Amino acid sequence: MRARAKANADFAFMGFCHLRGLVKAATVCDLEQSAERKVYCPIFNKFRQNSASKRAAAKACDLGVSVIQQVFQFLKTCLIAGPEHVLEMGRGASFLRSQSGVVQQDTHTDFDFQGIRAPHGFRKSKPFSIWIALADDSYLWLKGIKHSFKAGDVVVFAGDCQHSGAANESRKCNYRLFCYVPTRMFDVPWSFDQCMQQVKNTATQVDGVDEIKRLHDVTNPLSERFDKDEYAKYLYDRMSGRFFNFSVPLWLGGLDTAEPLKDSHAQGLPSLPSCNPVTACYHCPHFNIDEFMPINRDERALLNRFRTQCSYCKSFTLKHKRARDEQ
Repeated sequence: MRARAKANADFAFMGFCHLRGLVKAATVCDLEQSAERKVYCPIFNKFRQNSASKRAAAKACDLGVSVIQQVFQFLKTCLIAGPEHVLEMGRGASFLRSQSGVVQQDTHTDFDFQGIRAPHGFRKSKPFSIWIALADDSYLWLKGIKHSFKAGDVVVFAGDCQHSGAANESRKCNYRLFCYVPTRMFDVPWSFDQCMQQVKNTATQVDGVDEIKRLHDVTNPLSERFDKDEYAKYLYDRMSGRFFNFSVPLWLGGLDTAEPLKDSHAQGLPSLPSCNPVTACYHCPHFNIDEFMPINRDERALLNRFRTQCSYCKSFTLKHKRARDEQ
């Protein structure tokens, strides 16, 4: 309970949370072996910096998909994932590969929040990404700080959390398991122009007025006729308004990123309210029920339990308890 409470507070106020050793060692070993056998596609071409082929991705195995699904279910118990999240819109899990010598990515965010004001209850409906280390000494830059992770560690970072893939200074390839977790309001940025020319040449565009009209309806996440299965069969390029038949190289090659915003919602942890050191009475600010609306009875009870286990408030209480005892 304490770990889940900390994950929720960290995710909301720092923009990311770190779940140490959440994936078992045997599972991590199987995932890494599977990742080594995959065929990879270069990704994030605009970050290529003469090393486009060294940062790549591949569709994950069934075990990888299962692990992501289990992590997603766990995040529901942390009130990080909620009903608004549509895991299928992330198009499954992917293996990420950084070969020796790959340079650090430019700082970016995974989702575009430009011009969006946080709606009521956004705390439980923010898109995010799941990143799982498959080897020790795996690194990721989060909000300007380089963090080190061990095999089996899970990092969940919000869609507006500034981050970048770290350089690989070792002699070995580094593998991670990754998945986007969009919502109906925020899908994954994808652009046909991002793809390499050889991928574009093999892409199949959807034609026909009636078919395009149908796809606009059934693949629009905000439509009442939204169909997850139909969504998985196509890719929509917002820049040109064209639909393409889905393929893994096309999907991975066209993945885009968003420019980091100064006014993003993933702010630093706010200072705690003033407190009388004698009585140590204050209200925990980290699990305000209004930020999770709408909410049911079970979730309300869980939030109350999170408040009692809040690691930030506990350290604050301990500090002022000592001050009270000294008086």
